[in-house]
Amino acid sequence: MLLLDVSASVAYQPLGIDPRYAQVFNAFLFGLKASDRGAVGVISAKPRFTPVTGNQRDLAAAMRLIIQVPDGDRLGPSPVWDAIDAAITLTQEPNARPAVVVFSDGKSTGNMKGLDEVIARAQQLHVSVNAVVEGAGANFLARTTSPLDPADLIQRLTDATGGRRLLDRPPDPRQRNPGPLISVIMDALHQPPK
Repeated sequence: MLLLDVSASVAYQPLGIDPRYAQVFNAFLFGLKASDRGAVGVISAKPRFTPVTGNQRDLAAAMRLIIQVPDGDRLGPSPVWDAIDAAITLTQEPNARPAVVVFSDGKSTGNMKGLDEVIARAQQLHVSVNAVVEGAGANFLARTTSPLDPADLIQRLTDATGGRRLLDRPPDPRQRNPGPLISVIMDALHQPPK
C-alpha cells in the first residue's frame, strides 16, 4: 500500500505539475513483483484509497483518478495517523507480507487516532510501516519548549513496526528526489525478513 500525503504542507504547487508524486508512484509500481497486490491512498482532509489490485495498469489508472484532490481538501487538516490506520486495514491480504509505504512530511493534524494506537494496531496485524519523509527539519512547537521534528514521530512508528524511515532533505529543496528512496524501501520489502 502506497500512501501519499497531498496536503499543502507537502505539495505547494498543483498536484498535476508536481513531479515528486509521479516519481514516488513509479518507484512503487516498478518495485511491485508479479505476485504482489497494491493500492494507493492519499492523505488529505479525508483519506481516500484505490481498490487493492494485482493489475499494474488498473493501479496506474486508479492513481490518475485518486490524485485529483480538490485544493480545499489539501488545505485542511492532514490526518496522517488516521490514514495510516486505514491503510493498515487494507493491507490484510492472505499469503502476503503486509506493508504500508508512506510519502509525507510527517506533519499530522486533525486525527481521530493517536500515534500509539496506530503503532499497536500495526503490531497486532503484523504490518510494517515504511516512510520517506521530506521537508525541512522544521522545528515547530507543540505545547512544549523542546523542538519537535515530525520525522522523529514517523521514526517511532517505523521502528516499532519493523519498517524503515528514509529522509529526503537536501539543503536545496528543489533537489528533492523521493523516487530512489521509495525504490530502496520496495527492494527491502522483497528481502527475506531478518
